[in-house]
Parts: sequence; C-alpha cells; structure tokens
Amino acid sequence: MRFYTPRILRAPLAALAAAVFISVFLPRSVAADGFDAEQSFRSAMTAFKEKSFYSARLLLQEIVLKDARGEYGDDAQYYLAMTYFYDGDYKSAQFEHRVLQRDYPESPYIARSVFWSAESWFYRKQYREALEAHAAFIRKYRENILCASSLYTMGYIYNEQKRYDEAIAEFKRALKDYPETSAAAALTLQLGIAYFNAAEYAPARRQFETLLNKYATADNLDQARFWLGKSYYAENNFPDALREFAAVVKDYSTSPQASEAMYLSALCHYKAGAISKALQALAKTAADYPKSSIYPFVRLRQAQLMKEQDNLADALSPLLDIINNFREHETFAPALALLAEIRQKQGKSDEAAQTFEALRNETNLTPKSKRELLRQYADLLYQEKHYNRSTEIYTELAKESTTADETSENYLLLARAEYKDGKYDAALASIEKMGTLGDDRTHAAEALFLKAEISYALGKFTPALQLYARVVRKFPKHAKAFDAQMGIGWTYFELRQYARAADQFRKILKAYKAPREQAKALIALGACRYNLRDLEGALKSYQTVTKQFAGEKEEAAEAQYQIAWLEFRRNRFTAAATEFQGYLKYGDGTPHFLDAQYFLALCHFQLGDYAHAEERLQALAAGAKITPWLKEKIFGDWGKTQLALKNYTGARETFRRLVTEFPDSQGRDEALFQLVVLSFKLGDEKTAASDLAELQKHPNSPWYTEALRERADYERRTKQFSAADATLTELEKLQRKPAEKIDTLVARAEVAAEQGKSEQAIRYLDDALAKEDINDTTAIKASTVLFRELEKLNKNDEAIRRAEQFAIRFIGNKSVSDEMRIQQA
Repeated sequence: MRFYTPRILRAPLAALAAAVFISVFLPRSVAADGFDAEQSFRSAMTAFKEKSFYSARLLLQEIVLKDARGEYGDDAQYYLAMTYFYDGDYKSAQFEHRVLQRDYPESPYIARSVFWSAESWFYRKQYREALEAHAAFIRKYRENILCASSLYTMGYIYNEQKRYDEAIAEFKRALKDYPETSAAAALTLQLGIAYFNAAEYAPARRQFETLLNKYATADNLDQARFWLGKSYYAENNFPDALREFAAVVKDYSTSPQASEAMYLSALCHYKAGAISKALQALAKTAADYPKSSIYPFVRLRQAQLMKEQDNLADALSPLLDIINNFREHETFAPALALLAEIRQKQGKSDEAAQTFEALRNETNLTPKSKRELLRQYADLLYQEKHYNRSTEIYTELAKESTTADETSENYLLLARAEYKDGKYDAALASIEKMGTLGDDRTHAAEALFLKAEISYALGKFTPALQLYARVVRKFPKHAKAFDAQMGIGWTYFELRQYARAADQFRKILKAYKAPREQAKALIALGACRYNLRDLEGALKSYQTVTKQFAGEKEEAAEAQYQIAWLEFRRNRFTAAATEFQGYLKYGDGTPHFLDAQYFLALCHFQLGDYAHAEERLQALAAGAKITPWLKEKIFGDWGKTQLALKNYTGARETFRRLVTEFPDSQGRDEALFQLVVLSFKLGDEKTAASDLAELQKHPNSPWYTEALRERADYERRTKQFSAADATLTELEKLQRKPAEKIDTLVARAEVAAEQGKSEQAIRYLDDALAKEDINDTTAIKASTVLFRELEKLNKNDEAIRRAEQFAIRFIGNKSVSDEMRIQQA
C-alpha cells in the first residue's frame, strides 16, 4: 500500500535576514520654502516603523524631489527603496536601489542596497539572477555581516533545487566565516534540513541538536525538534521519533509543526504494528487541527488504515471529506482512487468520473486502454463544464497519442477546452500544434472555425468575419458551415448592424431547413428585430420556435424565455408571469432557470401580489445554486416587497443582510436609506442614526438627502422641532435644484405649523407657492397646509381668495387648478 506524505515547506529568508534599524539624527537644515527635510525624515521613519509604507514613501519621495543633495538625500533614497520591498513590489525596489547606487556612490547604504537588490531577485522567483547577485555581493563585500544572509539565500535556493551538496556547502561556509551573524540559528536549521534531504541523517541530527543546545532562545526551536524527530523516523527509530514528536506537541502546541508531529506519531505507531494506536492518533490530529495543512493527509491515512482493516463504511467519511473540501489538494486523486476501489468492493462501480480519475494514474493499464480512458474522462469533464480540468487531461492525452491524426484531433479537443476556459492564447497555440501534424480536412474545418470563435470572443470582429467566411467558402458541406454562417450574423449583431445581421439570419433560414437550424436562426432573428424596435416581429419569431420546433428542447426553452422577457420589458406583467411559468416547466437544467424565477417574482410584485412575490424571493434566496449577483438583487427586491406588506421588521432584516453580505453593492446606498426609513417607522432612533452616519460617507448620494428628509419628517412628527430645523438646514446645504429647495421650504412650514407658529408657516408657504419651479405635487401639498393654517386663524375669506388666485395662476395645469377649485369650494 502506498502512503502519501506531504512536502515540507521551508521558510524563506524574509523573517531571517538582518533587521533594518532606523536611526534619527540631529536636526539639520530647513529649506527656504519652509520644507524641513529633517522633520520629514523623522515622520517617514515613524511611519516606516509602524509599517505604514505608503505614507513613509510619500514623505521620502518629497525629500528626494526637494532636497536630493541634502544630508538626508541618500537616507531617503534607501528607505524609499525599502518601502517598495516591504510592500512586495520588488521590481520597483530594485529600481530605487539602482538610483541610490548611481546617484550616491559614497553612501554608507550602498552595501545594504546591493544586498536587498539581490534579495529582490529571490522574491521575484528569478533564482538564477538571485544566485548571481548574491555571489557578486559576497565577492565585493566579504567583510559585511549581510554576507551570511546572502549565503543563506543561496543555500536555500540550492536546497529547493535539490542541489543538496551545494546547499550544505553554502550553509557551512556562512556559519564558519560569519559566526556572529544573527541568522546563525536559521542557518543551522537549514544546514540540518539540507543534510536530511541528502539522506545524511546522522549529521542532520547533529545540526538540530546543536540548534537546541546552543541557541536556546531562538525562535525556530520547534522546527529543530520536529526535524530531529523526522530524522529518527527516517531511520525507523520509532521510540526516539515518538519522544521528539511528543515534545513538539507538548512544548509548541500552537506551532505549525505540532499537527504534523502528531500525524507522524500516528505513522510511527502504524509502522510499529499498532494500528489501533495509529487510528487514535489520526483521529486526535483531525479533531485538534482541522485547519492545518496536514489535515487532508490525515484524513486520507485514516481511510487507508480503515480499508486495511476492511472497515469500508467508515473509510468513506474521510474520503468524502477530502473529495468535497480539498478538490485542488494533492490528496484528491489518491482519495478518489481509494474511493473507487471501495465502491467496486461494495458493488457501486457506476460512478464514472470518480473511476476515471482513479484509474487514470494506474500504472498497470495498457497504453491503448489508458488513452481511451483519458479521452472518456476529458470528454466527461468538458460536458460538465469543468474546462480547466479537462484541458489538463486533453494535454496528457495529446502526449500519449501514437499517430499524427490522433495527435491532431487531441490538440483540437485541447484547444476547444482552452477556448471555453477563456485561455485564448493557449487555444491558438494548440491549434498551431495541430496544424503542423497533418492536413485532415475535418479537423482543419473545426480548427478554422475555432479560430473565428476566438476572434469573436476577443472582440476582433473584422478577423472573425473573415475567418467565418473562409469556413463557409472552403468547407460548404461541413457541419461547421452552419455555425460559421450564424457566426457571421452574430458578428454583425455585435457591431450593432442589426439590419444586416437580420438579413444574414433570413438567408440562413432559406438555406438550412433542419429543425434545430431553423430554430437557432429564428431566435437570432428575433434578437435583431427587438433591437430594431420591431417588438411584434421579435415576438412572432420566438413564438414560431415554440410552436413549430417544440421538439428542439434547448432552442424552444430559449425562445420561451425571450418571450417572457419581452413581455416583462413591455410592462405586460400578467402575460410575462404566464410565460416565465412556461419556461420553468423546461426544468432546472435550463440556463435561465434561476433568472426566470426571479423575474416571475418581480411580476407578482408589479401586479401588487406581494405575498406571492415574497414567497418566491425568499425561496430563491435560500437556494444553494443562487449566484452572488442574483442574490444581491433578490435581497433588494425582497426588502421592498416586505415593505409593501408593512412587515417593517422583516424588511429591515433583509436590507441589513444586503448591506452586510454585499458591502460593495451598487444598491448599498439605497439599502441604507431603506434601513433609515424602517428604523424610524419602528421608532428605533439609535439604529436609524447609525445607518444615516454610514450613508453620510457618500454625501453626494441622492439617497443621503432623501434620508435627511425622512429624519426631518420623523423629528417633526415626534415634536423634536429644534432637531428638525437643524436637519432641514443640513439638507438645504446639499440641495442644488430649485425644486428641492422648495420641498424643504414646505417642510419648514410643516415644522412651524406643528409648533403652532401659523404666521411663520404661512410666510414659508407663500414663499414656496410664489416660486416658478414648484411642481404639481409640492404645490398641492403647500396649498393644503396653507389653507389649514388660515382656517386655524379664522381667515376663511383669505383662504377662499388665495384658492381663487392659485386656480387662476395654475390654469395651465388642470390637476392643480382643479384642486384649487375644490379647496375653494
């Protein structure tokens, strides 16, 4: 039985290189314009220490620009480079270090600058350049203590490249030539790891023991203890290995090594023949370290041991855990392999995908059987739209091909999957490989068509038209000729040449008579007619598909959806609801199934059937397959539906979920406004104030002004008149349009009226009604309040007179004029 053991990742130099310490010097000079280089440098260093590298960078750049030749010039240039380094922008860091080395050749920072430039190559993963740069640094600055760190990086790279002898040499050289380096503990650990990787376990243990004894305060003692245990384990010295692993778990329980130490303890028990103890240790590891990187290995090992004991039912649980939660992990394939083996033993061999993945890596398959298996597996993945994974299998399949024709076909399949995965350059490269392997006309037609599709997807419509036309011209009888003709029409459509596109689709309808072809062309023609504003023509095209080509399920379903959508866009919600229900009958395998449910709910909402709208929206939001975009829309409309049902508590909860789960939503401001309104309706001033404060972060949002208006209205209703006045003042500062200012003036009148200040209210209302920009709704509202206040003052004759004046003034607006006559009466 093969066991899978995880790779051990070794820490890079980042945390081990010499720390940068910042010195603040005595005050120096102040520039004539008031710029103080010394003060700016102090501030920059404070920000640098606090890891506010962007802030530090701005200050340092100012020094370099304004006082480059001053006493702080080279200081600023060096630390400017380091801000980029610590921000992970290693290329920019190298550029700034080169500027320092060029402009300040005598600077005391030069050596450090050269070191960090070399280190940047390492973090850019350009290891050859890193090795060369660090070697050059050591040659030039042999006495500099940073040479030990350079040797560390070089040794680390050699270790990763499995050049263990060279790694050992560099680590030993660093410890010998620079015994006082602060990286001594790290170098000792890495030297031991290099020996371990070279299978020299005795010298490896000596290094780990040296680290534990000599560097008792080092921060990598947990790793030393762990690797010491691994060295014993590698030599099958299980009692000593168990002792060291137990020490790691006990003394360093929060260390990343603790989980793996416990895992390896289980393997020690297993190899010693104590399977029950091994399973107990594995169970404890899984329970104690569910988030560790070792967890999937633990689960796989549990399944392996359970299967070994013929406990097949219990073995399924850890395997399914891996399959469901660690699909990209290296344990995924062996877990599937083991699952297939167990399923076969249980008589459940029909799980094709799992079996394909399991058998794909088996070494005892014949070459022909393996190729057939790979083809079936890749095709299945492609059909399930797992395009990225299918490209991996097709790539392997292409390498396994034995004839030029087979290779050509496999590269075509690979290109098709890469195209679906959005990897257009890779797809074109695969087509080129296919083209050099023979001139199979069937494959040539499909390759040419695929090139056209890629050009279309990239928005390169002129080349796409040319390529589609070449397919039609060179392969008129090929199955792809129809698709190419459709491609020509859709390309014109994308270019917004709708009339020309419509002509192309009509041409296709005359030339291709197969039901599926007719249905596709009619759907495309309907889209053109819709964009040409021929809505009845579009509807007719779609209805022809649903009536005459109902047997073409995919096309009939698409036409049905377009009919429903067209009715919805025309505000014919009853008809739209019926059509969306018709689409849903095609089943949840259709591409617009969730969208149709959503728009059906909106139809109910628009028809005032809020209960059914809420029921559908709530069910949709709870669905497992709902996309984030649609869920965001659902929350907004669900909240409005609850608001219409006067379920203020429920609506507030829904809008809160929208704001919380989608903080970057375009509807966030509107949702916050609704939260403010709902909190006021519920008398929850504290929550309303909190949400209003959040909305205030976007003072230019129209929803903020609306929220202020709601707050002023709430304060008026609750007799908080001073607060209402203050809110209206704040609102006035934000308003730019005359009509908005008039609304606020009327609101002030209402506040005054509520306080019994009728004369003041009347003055506000007179001012508002005298404005030319007053709209109908505001005019009626203002006059209603005015007449009420005049009545309070027993000025009925005055009210009648004013109503007459307003009726004459608004004579051109029948609704307002009629309202004034009614008020007069």
